[in-house]
Amino acid sequence: MLGYLRLSKHSATPLLNLTIFKNPVFAFSFFAYVILQFCNIGINFALPNYAQIVVGAGSLIGGLMLLPGSLITAICQPWFGHLLDAHGARLPILMGNGLFVLAALGFTILGQHLSIIVILMLYIVFSIGRSMAFSNTMTNGLKEVTMTERADANAIYNTGQQFAGSLGTTILAALMSSVKSGQLSAARETAMGSQLAFGLVLVLGLVNFVLYRFVFKYQVTDK
Repeated sequence: MLGYLRLSKHSATPLLNLTIFKNPVFAFSFFAYVILQFCNIGINFALPNYAQIVVGAGSLIGGLMLLPGSLITAICQPWFGHLLDAHGARLPILMGNGLFVLAALGFTILGQHLSIIVILMLYIVFSIGRSMAFSNTMTNGLKEVTMTERADANAIYNTGQQFAGSLGTTILAALMSSVKSGQLSAARETAMGSQLAFGLVLVLGLVNFVLYRFVFKYQVTDK
């Protein structure tokens, strides 16, 4: 990574224009965007496994319990964009991240005692909040770069999204299986590990509030 950064800095034709990160609004928006994707893919992996291992549900139920949240989010996508157009970026981004953190707090507090219904309800809140903040964070960040930088900015967002998704699955899976006491059942150990994973998501959601604070601090006008 360091070698690539050095090469990009001195190359006449770099693969990606990394000087875009000198724009603080774009940079902080990008890191918030990556965190949201990290948590999204990680949670989508963790919850079905939690349902099967801890609750004892079948694989079909484990997958279907995420369907209502996904459907509601898909239906609400145009409204998320409307909020950005009508009220600027601050309202939908902070409201979305607030819902995201609220759901993560619920998962963390109830991490060892979740039922299918509770997971379904919390995931609806999580999915709406994550999507509201996610799409508008990218849109707001791209508004800060010039048209000549737009292709590089999109490529950076897409690359970050792929890396974040891979890391989210790996790290949350590691946390879920991190509790090995030898005296507890596999379900109990997984529940305790899952609570750690949900706690990480909560902490990252709070970190995003800090990142958004810098986004709107450096953004002269809330576009």
